[in-house]
Amino acid sequence: MFDAVKLNLRSVLDSAGDFTFAVRNAAGAMQATLDEISTASHQDAMRTLQLAATAACLRAMIAEPGQADAYAKVLDETRRLV
Repeated sequence: MFDAVKLNLRSVLDSAGDFTFAVRNAAGAMQATLDEISTASHQDAMRTLQLAATAACLRAMIAEPGQADAYAKVLDETRRLV
């Protein structure tokens, strides 16, 4: 009986390192995937902000042509967002 328990413990403990390694690698892969999703989501949000700011500036330039130079500076900064 003692030998059977010893064999069972050895079998379980010998594979514990492999299991831990697999779990750690799976967690690392999941984090990498989440990081890529987060980066893509951020880029999409910045592009949406850029388009909205461009549309607002162009509308303001048409409504107030005398302020076109000021809005041109805002447009230049908006282009650098992405």
